[in-house]
Amino acid sequence: MPRGFAPVYGPGDHSLVRDSLVRYLRGKLPLAPRATAYSLSHVDDVASGHLLAMARGRPGESYVIAGPSHTFIEVFALAERVTGIPAPRLHPGRRTMRALAGLLGAIESLVPVPDAYRAESLRVIAGVTYIASSEKARRELGFHPRPLEIGLSETLLHEMQQLGIRRRR
Repeated sequence: MPRGFAPVYGPGDHSLVRDSLVRYLRGKLPLAPRATAYSLSHVDDVASGHLLAMARGRPGESYVIAGPSHTFIEVFALAERVTGIPAPRLHPGRRTMRALAGLLGAIESLVPVPDAYRAESLRVIAGVTYIASSEKARRELGFHPRPLEIGLSETLLHEMQQLGIRRRR
């Protein structure tokens, strides 16, 4: 993934982030890798950051437009508080994820495996971090991404409505 990569999420998203959230909401996300972390960016914040860069940015400068950084474990713990749906309880480390990827690599040559559980997909999330600082964009552009608590709550509630899933208490 490119330097400064920040996964984008939000209502209407069709990315791998959404796929993970939907699997979680349906109770089909068995694990959250221990060391995996991203600077998750709400789609509206990304759009706002680009507009700010066009209006206030200095020619030739680059700005990282990213939200706050969180581990997968933190993301799904928050998701559990919002939805009442239990977060994945398995938190394998890098070595376990890589071993699992090797095992699935052998299995997927024999039987079809969903994309999210293919060896390459597991290797990609095996304890990687894609953390970026938007400090320069905050300082020079006035960029202020929303906290994950706000954006993820909005996104999860939207997805629950789309999927016909009720909030648990």
